[in-house]
Amino acid sequence: MSVPLGHNHSLSSNYARNSAGNSSSQIGINGSFGKNSQWSYGVYGNSGQEGYRNMSANMSYRNSYFDFDASASRDNRGSRQMSSNLSGVVVAHRHGITFGESVGDSFAVVHADGAADAEVNSGQGQMLDWFGNAIVPYTQPYRINEIGIDPQNLPLNIEFDGTEKKIIPRANSIHVIDFETKRNRLVLFNLTRTNSELLPMSSEAYDEQGQFVGYVVQNGVLFAGGLQQPKGTIKVSWGNGEQNQCHFDYSVNLENATQMQQYEKVCQ
Repeated sequence: MSVPLGHNHSLSSNYARNSAGNSSSQIGINGSFGKNSQWSYGVYGNSGQEGYRNMSANMSYRNSYFDFDASASRDNRGSRQMSSNLSGVVVAHRHGITFGESVGDSFAVVHADGAADAEVNSGQGQMLDWFGNAIVPYTQPYRINEIGIDPQNLPLNIEFDGTEKKIIPRANSIHVIDFETKRNRLVLFNLTRTNSELLPMSSEAYDEQGQFVGYVVQNGVLFAGGLQQPKGTIKVSWGNGEQNQCHFDYSVNLENATQMQQYEKVCQ
């Protein structure tokens, strides 16, 4: 008999009796927990003939870098057993060396520069390591495998050109999947004209070298993700002619790449 306890936990019991009148029983609780059910456990009590009793427990942990299993048991006759196992792999590839849990005959390595701690949407709970690498331990050969990256927990200055890719791996193969990223500057300018009017949406901004800096979005906000110099002059244009252009001077801290910087400016 098994009774669900909710949230991936259950209580189980079993009773058996043979024709000779000998009986045995077991009761236990087991389950899993964690964001991706990376922790699992089981605790059991057994009883048998001639007063035999036994207690056992097991635990396992899975993450992007290794698998760990441990178990222990003890009975009322003085017998004790304990065991543990740590397993994983080390894969060398063109982006470096990556640690991972046990892999199948076909697996993949995912790389995204600057995207440490992003989750790989492979259904197996992998996270990119400090160097932006992760191992997808199992892929299905000769079938379309969809591999994606969830950018939700990344710094705002990291932008993906695309977060999903499809591969058709061969049997007994290692597939390296590169996701292109770029680092933006987290600099916003709240712009108004000299007459206090907001700049039109989709206005384009360029630096003194003519390099594109960014677009003006709602409420006259310029997202200057392409800013390369810590100070200078930015020209904003929303049409032809000087009447459709303005400029302003700026000075920002480009070394602060992970925190938003916001400035109020009048575009003249």
